[in-house]
Amino acid sequence: EAPELRLTYSELASYLSCAHSYYLRTRLGFMPSLAPELGYGHAVHHVMRLVAEYTRRHGAPPSPVDLDALMDAEFFLPYANKPAHREMKQRGKSLVASYIRDHADDLRRTWATERPFELHLPGVVISGRADVIYDGSGDRPEQLTLVDYKTSAGDEVDPLQLQIYANAGRREGLPVTAAFVHDLQSTQRQEISLASSDLHAVENTIIGAASNLRSRAFDPDPVSAKCRRCDVRALCRAAVR
Repeated sequence: EAPELRLTYSELASYLSCAHSYYLRTRLGFMPSLAPELGYGHAVHHVMRLVAEYTRRHGAPPSPVDLDALMDAEFFLPYANKPAHREMKQRGKSLVASYIRDHADDLRRTWATERPFELHLPGVVISGRADVIYDGSGDRPEQLTLVDYKTSAGDEVDPLQLQIYANAGRREGLPVTAAFVHDLQSTQRQEISLASSDLHAVENTIIGAASNLRSRAFDPDPVSAKCRRCDVRALCRAAVR
């Protein structure tokens, strides 16, 4: 019997997006060049987590002064020079401040941040962490809402991540009733379907991807828009230029 395959959600998403770029990064070890903005999304996510935890601890979101102090202490961009760091820090602070202004009630209902999940399927386990879970009903949750932050989601929102976490949560017995992708840039929030049929389709997608990984299927999937964003396209003969 084949050993159980364990993947993070990020690894799964990378493979599903383009198996060949996944191969170049993870199997051959090609690393993209370091861009100044590398880590910007992680830095914003880190601050958002701290804002949610601050709100849960104090019963109210941080004030503008508190947010300034939090940004000074916790916003890190190791590959940015001082002007770039200053510009991205200001941009990140603006995103976080807008969220605090528009969603203070949500923040007061924080049930968990960076909550780990594992979805166990035949032959494969997918792991990841939900950015924030809202409920507000104390230690015994009644209606959990998963929210995934994007610094900029763009035109397309992939429901896969939250559907995996919702499925895993329900298997734990958690009452996950809703899920949203929140675009911090546009301030738009898109609901993700948690219908049983959709969650079942996701399970089939994961099992199929695991089967392909075991058979070492690393075929490229060249699409112009995707290739333009790919950080290993210079190494790929199939890339659309």
